[in-house]
Amino acid sequence: MKKYFLVVLSCALFLVSCEGGRSSQIKKEKATTCTPVKQLHNASISVDGKSTDWDHLGIVPISGLNWLGSFSKPADSERLRIKSMRFTHDGENFFILMSINPGIEEDFVQRGRTGSLSYIFIDADGTATTGQRRNATDTYAGYDYRIYVETGFAGNTATMMTKPLVGYKIEKMKKTTIEQTQYGSSFNIDLQEIEGGRRNSIEDNYYIASQGRTLEIRIPSNLMKIEAPAKIHLVVQDLSAFPKAETEVNIDLQKN
Repeated sequence: MKKYFLVVLSCALFLVSCEGGRSSQIKKEKATTCTPVKQLHNASISVDGKSTDWDHLGIVPISGLNWLGSFSKPADSERLRIKSMRFTHDGENFFILMSINPGIEEDFVQRGRTGSLSYIFIDADGTATTGQRRNATDTYAGYDYRIYVETGFAGNTATMMTKPLVGYKIEKMKKTTIEQTQYGSSFNIDLQEIEGGRRNSIEDNYYIASQGRTLEIRIPSNLMKIEAPAKIHLVVQDLSAFPKAETEVNIDLQKN
């Protein structure tokens, strides 16, 4: 009977350690695994939906991303739409370059699909008590902002004169609420000017642009109160994957 009790107790402890393993891993990664991101000169990056300038500057995709799907199981790479990510900044703007498959226009033309592409949760200050959890089961409550990347279309569906659009919005996450959109885009048939920006088509070269299988985003740093030097923790969710998948990214924004 004593031996049986010890076996049960050992199994229980093993399960507890497994359940807490992901949270421990997150804290360890936040403390030790951080990709340095050098500050660029202004106008080094042109938001045109191409990787040419990134390649010329030697900015490579983040390596070793660990994509997890349902129940924290490794995600099937073939089912991911976000294939790679790069990050940089110039002191005034934060830039993200995603390699996606299928591309925005490709997915719209071939499948007629639009909708959610990604959530990017950002812990801007490294404090676990100033923001919110990603979901009810998350143990970390320090995410201060949420960037929502979505696709849509504009035009007349009756005449089949339509074009794909892609935009993003930033939401401020507080302890109990998510504030109204601080900045972003709204999909309507007519171009709509909004506070802090405007809706963007895939050809727009101001805030967001997409060409082929590349998506490029520029975010003014002051909208998220990010100032280099700073260590930023992100969780990127691929909402187009089936099932939905996510990965963590830790970057060190350096200052010249």
